[in-house]
Amino acid sequence: MGHVRDGTSSLCSVEDLLSDLRDLRSVAQRLRDAILERADEVSRCPTIPLATRTEQSRLILEQTNGLRAQIEELSGAVTPGLLQEMQPSPLQAAKEHHASLLRSRLAAIAGATLASDWNSPSIAHSVMSNAGRECGTITSFLDDYKRDRHRLAADYEEAWLNQYVDARRKDGLRALVTSSGMSAFITIAHLIRAEPSGRPLLVGRATYHECRDLLESGIAGRKVVEVDETNLETVMQAVQQIDPSGLVLDSLGNNSTIAFPDLEGIFRRLASIGFAGVVVVDNTGRSVTAQPWARENREELRLIEFESITKYAQLGFDRTAAGMIVASSVDGAALDELREHLGTNITDMSVTQLPTPDRPVLERRLARIGRNAAAIAMSLQQHVEEWCLPLDIHHPSLPNHPSYAVARERAFHGGSLAIGFHPTIDHHPVRQRLVELCLDEARTAGVPMVHGTSFGFDTTRVYLTSAHADHGIPFVRISAGTEHADQIRSVVKVLQAAVTRAAVGEFAVSRFRGTSTTRSASRREPASVHPR
Repeated sequence: MGHVRDGTSSLCSVEDLLSDLRDLRSVAQRLRDAILERADEVSRCPTIPLATRTEQSRLILEQTNGLRAQIEELSGAVTPGLLQEMQPSPLQAAKEHHASLLRSRLAAIAGATLASDWNSPSIAHSVMSNAGRECGTITSFLDDYKRDRHRLAADYEEAWLNQYVDARRKDGLRALVTSSGMSAFITIAHLIRAEPSGRPLLVGRATYHECRDLLESGIAGRKVVEVDETNLETVMQAVQQIDPSGLVLDSLGNNSTIAFPDLEGIFRRLASIGFAGVVVVDNTGRSVTAQPWARENREELRLIEFESITKYAQLGFDRTAAGMIVASSVDGAALDELREHLGTNITDMSVTQLPTPDRPVLERRLARIGRNAAAIAMSLQQHVEEWCLPLDIHHPSLPNHPSYAVARERAFHGGSLAIGFHPTIDHHPVRQRLVELCLDEARTAGVPMVHGTSFGFDTTRVYLTSAHADHGIPFVRISAGTEHADQIRSVVKVLQAAVTRAAVGEFAVSRFRGTSTTRSASRREPASVHPR
C-alpha cells in the first residue's frame, strides 16, 4: 500500500520490515533443521516399506529444497544496504509472500515427515513393523498410544521449557502440551476437582469468560467466589476471609477492561501468609513477557501456569489449536495422567505444525504488537476526548486505565484493546455495527483489516467478544497486528472514522473528514459532538 514518505516514518517502516524478514528466516531455518532430522530417521528406517520410504523421502526432499530456496531469498532481502534507499512496499510484499509460504509449508512438512507414522505404533513385531520411523523406540504403557503421549510432544515440551520459561532451576518443572488452551484449563480443573478440599475457588473478575463459565458450571467441584484481581488489598482480604482452596486469574484480562493484575505483588503477599492453595494463572495475554516461575522462592507457592498456543506463541501462523501447562514435577505427574485419561493431549500432526519455540523471535513480535496496540489505544483515546464520543477505550498503556500504575513498569501492555459504549447506546446492534463499520472504512481506504476471533496475527483484527457469554461483558476487541509504522497510522485513521460513525452517525464523520453531507446538516451539530 502506498504512503507519502515523510522520511522518519518510512525509515521506521523499513526497519520494522527488515526485522520481520529476519525473523521469518529464523523460523524457516529452525523448520529446515527439524525436517532434516526427521528425513534422516526415515532414510535409515528399513522397516518402512521401500515404496513408502521412497515416496516419503521424495516429499521431504521437495519441502527441504523449497525451504532452502526460501531461506536464500530471505537472506537476500535482508542484505545490509542504505536504509534511506529502501522502500517499504517491496519489503511488505516479501513479508506477506514468505509468511504465507511458510504457513503452508508447516502443514505440508507435517504431512511429509509423519506419512509413515502410526497413531498406535507397534511395540514389537514378528515380520512387519507398524511403527514407521519410530520402530524400536516405542515403550509399553508410555508412548504406545499417541492420545496418551508421544515423542514429538515431549520434544516440543522440552523446547518450550528451554526457550520460554525463566526459572532458577528447571529440573523441578514439567511442561505438558495439550490440544488447546481450553483443554489445558479443563485438565487443571479436573486436578482441582480430584482434591479433597471443599473450600471455594477465588476467581478473578477478568478471567476468560469460557473458563469462568466452566467453573460456574461446577467442573472443578468448587463454589466460585469472584474477586477484583487488580486490587491487591481486595484479593488479600478475600483470601483471609474465605480461605479458598485456590486462586484463578489471568495475567492479562481478555475482558471488557483489559485488566492487568500485579502478579508479582499477589505472589509475594500470598507467600507471606503461607497460602497453601493452588494458584492457577492463564498467561495467554502476556505469554513470555510474564515469568511467574522466575521468583526466588517459587516453592513457597503452589503454582500452575497455562497458555493458549493458538495465540502469540504460534507467531501468527494459526495452523492448529494447542495449549501448554507448566507445573511442578509433582503436579505435572498428576496432570500428565489426567491428560491421558481426558484425551487432552495434542496430536502428532498438530504439534508438528507449531513453529519451533524461539524466544528472541517471539519477544520481538510481542514488542511490535504491543507498540501497535498502544499506538491505536492512545490515538483512539485522544480522538474520543476531542470529539466527546460516548465510548471508552481500555488498554493498560493509557494513563486513565485502572492498572496503569502496574502496567507502566512492564515492557508489554497487551496486544488488544477494548472499546466500550456508554450505557445509553451500549446494545448488541451498536457493537455489531462498529465491527461492520471498521471493515467498511478499511475497504474504502484499502487498509488490510480482518473481522475474526483470536489475536496475535500480522493483520489487525476486530471482533465482538463475549457476545453470548454467561459471565462477561460484551465488548468490541481490537487486536493489533505486526503492521509497520506507516501501516499502523492508516489503521488508526480507519478506526477513528469507524468509531465516530458508530457513536454519532454519518454527520459526525462528515465533519471528521472535513466535508458536510447537506447544507442543513452543516448548520446543525449533534449535542454529543464538541471538538476541542
